[in-house]
Amino acid sequence: MRLIPHGGESWTARIRGEGYGIAHFGLRATPHPRTVCIVSGGGAYLIDVVARTWRAVDAFPVTQLEEVPAAGIIVVATFGDLVGYGLGPDAGLVVVWRTEGLALDDLEIVGVDGRRIECRAHSTATVGSSTRERYLLDASTGAVIEGSTPRHRGFPFRAGR
Repeated sequence: MRLIPHGGESWTARIRGEGYGIAHFGLRATPHPRTVCIVSGGGAYLIDVVARTWRAVDAFPVTQLEEVPAAGIIVVATFGDLVGYGLGPDAGLVVVWRTEGLALDDLEIVGVDGRRIECRAHSTATVGSSTRERYLLDASTGAVIEGSTPRHRGFPFRAGR
């Protein structure tokens, strides 16, 4: 991928991804003006296009990436959780919130409206069916505003690193 920072010299970043087999590829701006987020093969990376440095996002496998400009964050989705990244005290990107066990599987961000994130996902009761529950989250805190309380807190499998 060729990156061209505003007023800077272009350079090439090679993104291999994590080899997870998820075909999703994405590139989004972040609240930090020098940083972009790239998703490939289940991995996601925050790349400072001026300093030419990168670090992995603290979520795996990444299935979706959405900006929430009104809340000043970027949201990374996995099969069952969301992670919100925003500007930290030193103006770098940090995890500002993380859901824990929001859904069992197939979590999808279906819309962003101002400071709210709408998701659909399978819960314990709906796995294997076409029915997915709806969740509405506060983008500033990650708190569930609407939707059923997840019923699978004791489920033994937890995807991630």
